[in-house]
Amino acid sequence: MNQSLLSNRGRGVARPRPGYRKAESSDASVAERRNGRPTHFISLPLHGHKDLRKLVSSFTSALSGVNPAILGIDQHVFIKPQRLHITLGVMQLTGPSELLRPSSPEPSRRHSHPLGDNAQRETVEHTVSDALALLQSLKQDILAICRDCQLSHGRFPIPLQGLNIMGNNRERAHVMWIGPGDHQDDSALWRIATLINTKFRESGFVTDTRPLKLHCTLANSSFRKPRKPFSYNEIIEAIRLNPQIVGGDPAGEFLEAAVDFGTWEIGEIHLCKMGSSDKEGKYISVGHLSLETDS
Repeated sequence: MNQSLLSNRGRGVARPRPGYRKAESSDASVAERRNGRPTHFISLPLHGHKDLRKLVSSFTSALSGVNPAILGIDQHVFIKPQRLHITLGVMQLTGPSELLRPSSPEPSRRHSHPLGDNAQRETVEHTVSDALALLQSLKQDILAICRDCQLSHGRFPIPLQGLNIMGNNRERAHVMWIGPGDHQDDSALWRIATLINTKFRESGFVTDTRPLKLHCTLANSSFRKPRKPFSYNEIIEAIRLNPQIVGGDPAGEFLEAAVDFGTWEIGEIHLCKMGSSDKEGKYISVGHLSLETDS
């Protein structure tokens, strides 16, 4: 199916010994917890849409093949289509990972801050099942938002429109993404995203206090080693000279905000492991909330 990126609208064992903790996640995940790095993220998965995967693959392949080459751009900087998603929050969790499907939350464990026993420095160690239990507890509120927006089947649309980058340095960019961005409205997407992000912040899972920016990453310099920036200006110039890269009219005017990868519906919200990859290259989901209904 030939779809224009400027106008497309799509429809989305043995029991461990006492005192011994089983290696429930990778060594990298253990190191991340010790270093205070996020281990999991809340994901709105977009990789399930075959047509979207094709659009993104076509777009990134075209940019990789531009002659002369775009500064800092090669195939390794682009996200794999099977990893497309929007993040609603990142967090540091402990406990079982990819095989966990809990029926009830594990109790959170409290640890004193290494700098002392001051109660104000006490930290809470959240588990994977804690996070999944909180996500599941939001189901009825999310379904109520869907009904209020006349989305009776528990699926809600995600528009992917407008190219942009993180930061302001267009010559030394590190992350390129496509909308919705930070233009909040009364759509089901924004209401659901805000609800989830707020509840996970209030419960201490998400500690990032920056405003929520809904974005689907297309390129990230951290995907390759060594990490080096790319020129967003050269990407935009390449598209302006070759608008067919985004399905545009060669005689028309190119505007970053007009690049449209379509609107895609989803009916699930996942908790995924940071940096993980299954045999198909997708992020590993440790559990999810299903919203789809029969009516």
